[in-house]
Amino acid sequence: MASKSKPATPETYVQELVLSVPMAPKRYLWVLNGFQRFVAERAEDKSVSEEAVRLWLNDRVRVWPIYKLTERARIVDHFLDWMVDREALSNNPFADLRTDYGQRRTAPVVRALLEPDSRAALEALRPAPRFGSFLGPVMGEHVALMQTMGYRYTTQEKRLLRLDRFLQSRQDLSGSSLTVLIREWANTRSGPQQALECQLTGRTLSRALSRIDPTVENFPWDKRIRKEALRRHRRPYLFSEHEVHCLLETALSLPSRQSPLRPQTAHMMLILAYCAGLRIGEVVRLDLGDFDADDRTIDIRGTKFFKSRRLPLSDSVVAALQTYLGARKEAGHPQTLIAHCSGKVRQPPDTHTRWAAICWFGFCGAQDSNPRPAAGARAFTI
Repeated sequence: MASKSKPATPETYVQELVLSVPMAPKRYLWVLNGFQRFVAERAEDKSVSEEAVRLWLNDRVRVWPIYKLTERARIVDHFLDWMVDREALSNNPFADLRTDYGQRRTAPVVRALLEPDSRAALEALRPAPRFGSFLGPVMGEHVALMQTMGYRYTTQEKRLLRLDRFLQSRQDLSGSSLTVLIREWANTRSGPQQALECQLTGRTLSRALSRIDPTVENFPWDKRIRKEALRRHRRPYLFSEHEVHCLLETALSLPSRQSPLRPQTAHMMLILAYCAGLRIGEVVRLDLGDFDADDRTIDIRGTKFFKSRRLPLSDSVVAALQTYLGARKEAGHPQTLIAHCSGKVRQPPDTHTRWAAICWFGFCGAQDSNPRPAAGARAFTI
């Protein structure tokens, strides 16, 4: 935790940040000092409150585009969190609104506060209660039963939650048959893959209902929907050795203004995915202790199927890893093998975006269409 002996000012806050862009400290100070001046001049009680934040947002939206306002509101949000941690502020209005309305990000709260009826817009952000429809208790009990039996059941749970949210928005369907419910739900979606998902959810719910009432009819299965979904499903792309070589070269030449180590990080991730067959989530969860240079192996923990495994590495991969780890040690990054330029652990969505950029740069100008970087569970099919 940072020392609390210094005053809780924007200058102190910015000094404690690790910012890669040279002009970032000046931009942060400009935003934060402007926010504090606005509160001191325009807020009725001269304090940081929800009303003061709303007034500031509505004033700044006349000057800044919405995407810049959202970005700068996040800067203010983090600064207010820091002030609360330093006990210089009793509460952070942004954090309170996120908690009250079930939001993890600041952007939806910012957009809601900009609406003429901000209270109604905030209420619209409130997530629907989990399994709150008239069939919700049956769905929840079924998911709990399957998980108790040892199944992960996350995919089916997500599908049932989507159906539950639809039923909560359509109170007029209460008491209708399962066939009618699934048909109405499918009508709100487009594409054969979404129709197949509705069919699978209907069969899952039909089995759950039949455990309670054996007279419940089985949900009818339409084979044509499955065939059409399989026909239009995008196939995994098989990379040739030449294409993999192009991707590796592209990774090393990626533009990186904020982090000089980013090209080497992307290059190492591609090597591990291609030479060791790792999934994206497995790559980003690797720690330094998972690599054994003496045995030339790497340990994969917490995999998709709850199992760990130890993989042998070739001499070239070991040499590349040792070179990369030496560069990371000089940069002072944490114990995670793959980290963001800010030092935070990378997440799979962020990694998907980075690999998509590598594929775009690596295959731009090719005659064939650009391959999807992760067409299946793994990034490469060998």
